Amino acid sequence: MNAHILVVEDSPTQAEALRGHLVSAGYDATVARDGSDALARVTGATDFDLVISDVVMPEMDGYELCRAIKADRGLDRLPVILLTSLRDPVDIVRGLEAGADNFLTKPYEPARLLSRVESVLQSEAQRDDGGRFRMGAEVRLLGHRFTVDVDRQQILDLLMGSFEDLVYANARLRDQEEELVRAREEAVAANRAKSEFIARLAHELRNPLGVVTAYTALMLDDELSDSQRKAVDAMDKSAHRMYQLIQDLSDIEGIESGQLELSSAPVDVETVLAEAIEQTRRLAERHEVGVTVQGDLDIEVIADERRLCQVLSNLLSNAIKYNRSGGTVRVTCEPASDGSVRIDVADTGRGIPDEDLPRLFIPFDRLDVGSSVEGTGIGLPLVQELVHAMDGTLHVESEVGAGTTFGVELPTAARPDAVPDQEPDS
Repeated sequence: MNAHILVVEDSPTQAEALRGHLVSAGYDATVARDGSDALARVTGATDFDLVISDVVMPEMDGYELCRAIKADRGLDRLPVILLTSLRDPVDIVRGLEAGADNFLTKPYEPARLLSRVESVLQSEAQRDDGGRFRMGAEVRLLGHRFTVDVDRQQILDLLMGSFEDLVYANARLRDQEEELVRAREEAVAANRAKSEFIARLAHELRNPLGVVTAYTALMLDDELSDSQRKAVDAMDKSAHRMYQLIQDLSDIEGIESGQLELSSAPVDVETVLAEAIEQTRRLAERHEVGVTVQGDLDIEVIADERRLCQVLSNLLSNAIKYNRSGGTVRVTCEPASDGSVRIDVADTGRGIPDEDLPRLFIPFDRLDVGSSVEGTGIGLPLVQELVHAMDGTLHVESEVGAGTTFGVELPTAARPDAVPDQEPDS
């Protein structure tokens, strides 16, 4: 005759899943919706061979149900398995105190569930043959005191169940660790493939784009009709945008892979700033934005000249694009109090709310998605990484309706002519 098992679970979905596992293994299974319903079903009944009860239930939980069953002279031989998501050793001993015969932690695999059920049923059969030898003892665990009154077989079953769960948990941890190692290896391989692809793409696209930008620049300096100038200007704009996108992607990839090449040396700020302004001159003309420079430009900083020009060009480009028509971009260069040099790029645009400022430096996260302003969302994150790579800092301040200022601070370089003359030896 198949064993008849009472499933006590307040979740209909989990109850049906548990009942399904038992029925598929050849057991008869009945479902009780909670502890009170289960106690009513087993009281006076003789056809149940095992109770599997969830611990966490409303009104009467699994511990209370188990305690009530074991306190009833007509039910105390009915074995109880507690099913719980709790993993604290105190919870396990609390189950032993309640008289539980075994327990199983959630989530469980069907094979472990059925193995535990078979083990408990076999242990109960052995107790029928050999009798029960109950023993009372006081147990102290992690600051809690428990009075346990169970037989030796129950203690052995709970001990073996705990050991089995520990072995299972360790096996799962090993499997997860191996999965993480495999995933990491796959991620490294995918990242390497991405880096190689971006490098090849950049190489293949830079040469033809260089030719396009060179010829469009020559044509724009020549005599053109209004329609011709408009068409050539559009080509020049698109080519420069694509070239900058390729460069930015290559640089972001170089930073992520730790292969960004920098050559730090004393750099003349006035020279680099003039080059950056020239690179963005056409953009400023199209947007009808004026660029002014003020402050002490007769100064040198320690930086990579090409990367510093890239940083300033990017900041100028953003200040122009996000400005208002007829607005101004003001570039200021001043020595800072700590011996560094600060270069500010301030616009007269609409400004940025304080809560949106951190998003400026998240790659591909644009604040103005859907606007007519062109961009990919990688310019400012790249600027930040380049400034940090040159041992500098990047600051941003903004006032809604008034504009935004980006400040770059870099280490100053002492000019040779600034070294005081030494007195000749006497």
